[in-house]
Amino acid sequence: MATTTERLSASPDARRMLNKVPEVTIWFWVIKILCTTVGESFADWIDTTLGVGLINTSLIFTAVLAGALGWQLGTRRYVPFVYWLTVVVLSVTGTLYTDILTDSQGVPLAVSSSVFAVVLAVVFGIWYARERTLSIHSIVTRPRELFYWLAVLVTFALGTATGDWTLELTGWTPGVSVLLPLGLIAAIVLAWRLGASVVLSFWLAYILTRPLGANLGDWLASPSGDGGLGLGTAMTSVIFLGAILATVLHLSRSRSDVIETHTARPTDPTRERIMLGYYAVVAVAAAALLLWAHQQPHAAVAGEGDAPAPASAPLSPEQATSSFPPAQIATFHAITADTLAKLDSGNQAAATARITDLEKAWDDAQPTLEPKNAQAWTFLDGEIDHVLKALRAPNPDKATETDALNTLLTSLGSLPQQSPTTAAGAATAPVPTTAPATTKPPTSSFPPAQIATFHAITADTLAKLDSGNQAAATARITDLEKAWDDAQPTLEPKNAQAWTFLDGEIDHVLKALRAPNPDKATETDALNTLLTSLG
Repeated sequence: MATTTERLSASPDARRMLNKVPEVTIWFWVIKILCTTVGESFADWIDTTLGVGLINTSLIFTAVLAGALGWQLGTRRYVPFVYWLTVVVLSVTGTLYTDILTDSQGVPLAVSSSVFAVVLAVVFGIWYARERTLSIHSIVTRPRELFYWLAVLVTFALGTATGDWTLELTGWTPGVSVLLPLGLIAAIVLAWRLGASVVLSFWLAYILTRPLGANLGDWLASPSGDGGLGLGTAMTSVIFLGAILATVLHLSRSRSDVIETHTARPTDPTRERIMLGYYAVVAVAAAALLLWAHQQPHAAVAGEGDAPAPASAPLSPEQATSSFPPAQIATFHAITADTLAKLDSGNQAAATARITDLEKAWDDAQPTLEPKNAQAWTFLDGEIDHVLKALRAPNPDKATETDALNTLLTSLGSLPQQSPTTAAGAATAPVPTTAPATTKPPTSSFPPAQIATFHAITADTLAKLDSGNQAAATARITDLEKAWDDAQPTLEPKNAQAWTFLDGEIDHVLKALRAPNPDKATETDALNTLLTSLG
């Protein structure tokens, strides 16, 4: 009897469609992991380093995905460059969709992981009900090709969510975090060798290569103080992009991954059922490991205990921050204030998600800050650990969280009232504030959560400006404009005089940042004046 593949290959059109998907060789898995790593690193570089922002980055890559997928669907045979370009863009896009749910919408990773798992199950269920196969070697019709790419997109989103959830549960360093997906993939290879379902083994490994590649990228890019190699996202992206191009060039020349004919491995239903039990045991063991790791002290607090900085040696805000660059302190202050605003508004999930940005920013800054003043760094590190513990408690107490955040804000001090050093390293003259005490508006008339939001956005804008990123600062101040306009119907009736005063200062800020040839001193003056007025 002819095999399914042989019957499908009888049609010339079917063979052309078949050739659009590569053979699953060792090269397939190597380049898949490379694509995953460079995808995430490149997205992080655009989002954070260039200051494009998460939403804008997602929109850009969604448009790029439409173009890449259209190109792939329009080809009549397998073209390595087009196929793997589509995989890279799908990797980035799936990751960004997960990040939007987590970072922008405050959806817990446990929830997003569960949702994506259900979505993937639905995709596979409909695909199998319609086509009676999920094999990568059966992608010989347009519907199957569309199902295939949809499944790939969801696996990237699921892999991102489960990978990040694992890190959240365990607090593992990037180097350690690589070992779990690597070990699970090894277990899948063993099961495949012993007769497990080829299709099931393929898709399980395909999902796990996403957290493996991402964790590998984090390990290479993270600072050495966090257990990484300190290469940074840009260098990591360049290295892996070069490896991808070299691999694609090799495959284009050798055609070693082109499917000409494929003979399906004989199946043994009894052995496949046994290996399903094996997979169940591996899953239970992995869950037990994660549960054990979750109960251990996380890496964020390793070596420092659960307590905040010792009360016996408190530091004043000046002592704690004077040794550090004002722009970085402004960033920490902005994130902390924004977290407090989200907490005050009753959005616990968003506050918990937002404080992760502080953890990452603080960890990234450790190599430069700690050498400047080890005592101050240790003091603030302890207070940040206290904040993280409060917000990530299984049953968080709002009073404890608020107290920890306010304590950290006090230690960080008021935001700098002068421009920091220039890019060349020369100190600029202090910029005087222009809001006299007699005209300072009574912001006490307005809800503290809203004032904290305005303060956080303004501080974040100042931090971006001080770091030399004019475009990011101009884009960020638009968030203040929108938040202020949205709040007008509720704020103006409470105190028209105060609202008019602040509205004028915000207009002054917008004018300064949106000038055709913006002057940094004028922008800094306007932002500092507004921060002073906001209190």
